[in-house]
Amino acid sequence: MDLKTLIIAHSLVSFMVATILYLLYRQFPRFKYTKYWAIGGGFMALASVFHISRLFVPPLVPIICSNGSYFIGFMYIFHGFVVWRNQTIPWKLSLSVILIVWTPFFFISHSVRYIDLRVTLLSLGLTTFSLLIVKTLRDSPARRKNLGIRLSLFIYYMYLFAFSLRLLHIFFVRYDYISFIESTSIRDTSIFLVSILCLIGHGAGCILIMSSQLQNELVIQFDKLFEANQRAENAIQEQRNIISMIAHEFVTPLNTIETSSELILLKNSDYDHSGKTQIERINQASKRLGGLVKNVLDRDWLQGELDYDLIENIDLTKELTNLCSEYDINYQQDYYDSYFICGNRYLLSIAFSCLTSNAIKYSHDRKNVLVSCYKREEEKITIDVSNDGELIPPELRKKIFEKYFRTLQNQEQAGTGLGLYFCREIITRARGTIEILDKDVTTFRVTLPLLKTGMMS
Repeated sequence: MDLKTLIIAHSLVSFMVATILYLLYRQFPRFKYTKYWAIGGGFMALASVFHISRLFVPPLVPIICSNGSYFIGFMYIFHGFVVWRNQTIPWKLSLSVILIVWTPFFFISHSVRYIDLRVTLLSLGLTTFSLLIVKTLRDSPARRKNLGIRLSLFIYYMYLFAFSLRLLHIFFVRYDYISFIESTSIRDTSIFLVSILCLIGHGAGCILIMSSQLQNELVIQFDKLFEANQRAENAIQEQRNIISMIAHEFVTPLNTIETSSELILLKNSDYDHSGKTQIERINQASKRLGGLVKNVLDRDWLQGELDYDLIENIDLTKELTNLCSEYDINYQQDYYDSYFICGNRYLLSIAFSCLTSNAIKYSHDRKNVLVSCYKREEEKITIDVSNDGELIPPELRKKIFEKYFRTLQNQEQAGTGLGLYFCREIITRARGTIEILDKDVTTFRVTLPLLKTGMMS
C-alpha cells in the first residue's frame, strides 16, 4: 500500500473519530472533555489533508501546517484527558512545547536538507504530548478497573514506541524528500499504519471512558433514588403510625357519644319530635365516624395510598339517605327502590360526606342544599350535590380538584384545600368521574358504574 493511500485513510479515520466524539459531546454536553477530544481528532484529520496537498502546491506551507496540526491535535487530546480528570488545563506547558518544536519549521521547511530535522522535531513534540497523556492516565485511581483507561494507555504506549523507533531510525537512514509521498517502504508507511490503528483505539478508549462515567452516574442516581425511596417509605410509615394513634384516641370519645345518645333516647321518652331527631342524628354521626375510625385501625386502607382493594356491594340509596338525614338536608331519587354499586364503602362515605359538608358550608341557606340520585344512562348512576352558594368561575372548575387549591372567595372559610382532591381520587379509583356543572346553582356531579337496582340478593 502506497503512502498516499495511507494518508487518505488516516484523514478519513481521523474525521470519523472526531465526528463520533463531537456527536457524543452534543448528546452529553456535560462531558466537556469530549469536545477537546473532538477538536484534537479534527486537527489530526486536517494534518493528513495538508500532507495530501503537497502533491498539488509548493511544499513549504503544507509542511508547516501539517506538522502544526499534529502538534495542536495532540495538545487538545491531552487537554481532554486533563479535563476528564477534573484538573486545570496546563496551557503554559502545552503552548511552550508547541513553541519549541513548531517554531523551527518556519525556517527549515523550505529545503530538502532539513527533512531529518523536521522528522526529529515532529517525533519529539508528539512523544512529549504522548508522555503527558500517559502520565495523566496513570495518575487516575480508576485505571486498573476502567477498560477505557487501560485501552488508552496501551494506545499511547504504542505511540511512544513508534515515535521512539522513528527517532532511532533517523540516525541510520536518511529521509529522501522525493520518495516521501510516493514511497511504499516499511520505513515510511509503518508510522501511518500505526497511527491509523492508534486513532481507532483512541476513539474506542474515549467512548469506553465516557460510558464508564455514565455507568457511574447511573449507579449514583440509583443510590440516591433508593435513599429517597427509603426516606419516603419511612415518612409514610410514620404518617400511618400518627394517623393510627390519632384514630385510636377518637375511639373512646365516639363510643361514649354513641352510648350516651342511646341512653338519652331510652331514658327520656318525653322529648319532643325535634329533640329526638337531633339526638338520633348525633347517634348516627357517631356511628359513622366510629366505623371510619375502626376501619383505619383494623383494615389500614391508607396503606396503599387510598387503597381501593376493599371492594363490596353498596346500597347507595341507603348510604345517601342516612347521610342526608344526618346532615338534615333534602334528598331525592328518581327510582322507588335501591341503587347498588361496587366500591370501598368507607372511602365513598368520606367522599360524599365531604361534598355534602362543603355544600352546606358554602350555601346561603341550608334548606337549599340538595342531594339527588338518578340513572342518566345505561349502567351509570349519577349523584348531584347542589347548593345556592356563590358560583365557581369556569376557569377554576378544573383547578378546584387540585391539592391545596382554594378559591379566593372561600379563604375566610376554614379548610385545607384537600377535601375535593381526595373526593376526586376516591371517585376516580371507583371508576367514576366528578365534575362541576355549568348551571344556575353550584352543582357537583358524580357518575359511578351501576351494579343493579332493586333488592340485593
